[in-house]
Amino acid sequence: MAERSVSFLIAKLGSLLLEEANFLGGVKTQILSLHDELEWINSFLRDADAKRRSNRRVNLWVSQVKSLAFDAEDIIDLYMLQIVQQRQRNMVKRFMGSSKYLFTLHMLGKEMEDINRRIEKISANKLKYGVEAFETGQTLARLDDGLARKRRRDTMEEEVDDVGFEKDSDEVATLLKQEDSRQLLVVPIVGMGGLGKTTLAKKVYNRSDVKNTFDSCAWVYVSQEYRIKDLLSGAIAQLMMHPKKELETKDEEDLVRILSGHLKEKRCMIVFDDVWKREDWDRLKLAFLVHQGEGKQQRVLLTTRNVEVAKHADPLIAPYELGLLGVKESFEHFSKKVFQYQERIEERSYSKDLEDLGKKLVARCEDYEISSQKLIRIWVAEGFILQRGEETMEDTAEEYLEELIDRSMIQAASRRPDGGVEKCRIHDLLWDLAVSEAKKDKLLEIYGSSNYQDS
Repeated sequence: MAERSVSFLIAKLGSLLLEEANFLGGVKTQILSLHDELEWINSFLRDADAKRRSNRRVNLWVSQVKSLAFDAEDIIDLYMLQIVQQRQRNMVKRFMGSSKYLFTLHMLGKEMEDINRRIEKISANKLKYGVEAFETGQTLARLDDGLARKRRRDTMEEEVDDVGFEKDSDEVATLLKQEDSRQLLVVPIVGMGGLGKTTLAKKVYNRSDVKNTFDSCAWVYVSQEYRIKDLLSGAIAQLMMHPKKELETKDEEDLVRILSGHLKEKRCMIVFDDVWKREDWDRLKLAFLVHQGEGKQQRVLLTTRNVEVAKHADPLIAPYELGLLGVKESFEHFSKKVFQYQERIEERSYSKDLEDLGKKLVARCEDYEISSQKLIRIWVAEGFILQRGEETMEDTAEEYLEELIDRSMIQAASRRPDGGVEKCRIHDLLWDLAVSEAKKDKLLEIYGSSNYQDS
């Protein structure tokens, strides 16, 4: 968000310099200086924005940059409003010589001086308090945290909450077991975070009819940050029952050779869980499946939030897209969480009143739908959409919306006859995250907690 805020301010400053150059007088130099400094800062913001949640120093620096951007934007907007109002009351020549114009320009100059002093201090503090030096170490720390999570996930010991996945499990298993002349077949499961992609994949992975189809199977947890060497050693340990300690001294090339030799002789299934980008799949394929064209047929089960990743992994297999649970399955899931000590739903004993209350609670979890056109107008009005060539902002925003749908961050509730999005919604988990992040970034405040939809 910080990068977007600064980019929007840079565009606004550029527009001001272009359209109002004759009216800015001596303030033009200060605005140009701010514009240039912000361009340098913005080049660092994308990486910093990604690190801010786990690094307090980076978080403080990004927050200060955002606060400055908001303040500068407010100053520019107020100046433009005052200039427009004064122009309406004066002819241009009289306007430029009027005391009100000179006072407005003087105040803008003082405000710009203050903004430029603040930005110099923010830039100096970045170096003074070691933000840059700390970023590399922080990246490694986050990578280690990710690897620790991977090791925990690799144990496959978590309970699988498979409510509502019976039909999905059968269909995915059928795809994996189907006869196909290709040596490599990839079955991608697609859906937003929290829908149960990993749960479904585990259910399929643990099925005896699937396990019996292959000589050996492996579960590889990828996520956003990973080391190919660790993924390779984990897969080898599972596929070949090889002690992991003996693999620690091997380099990546040795591990690729070991795995390739096994896959040439054995028919295997590998699950790649939580693949984020097309480039990630390309790296995994290069490392794990270099033997293509030789040996046995292999099957891959892949989970991802991104439709483009799924289509890229295997263009000949339609991505298996997970939908929302129905009313019956939602209540079963809810009751299983509430009455965890009772395994089977028929064994759960609770009163009719309690059941009715539970069903009402589940019903309140239905997602709120919003018209895509209304959402796009809000995006444009809030300044989230920048002008792109000759394209209208509305067309650009619609492309953004489709990309967010492809990334499973937004769900298309219904579409128009021409294929465009008519109504959309987001999952409750993502809604809560979005509200939390927006509050942290001072993007919005919610007054009253009874009804988020009206906020």
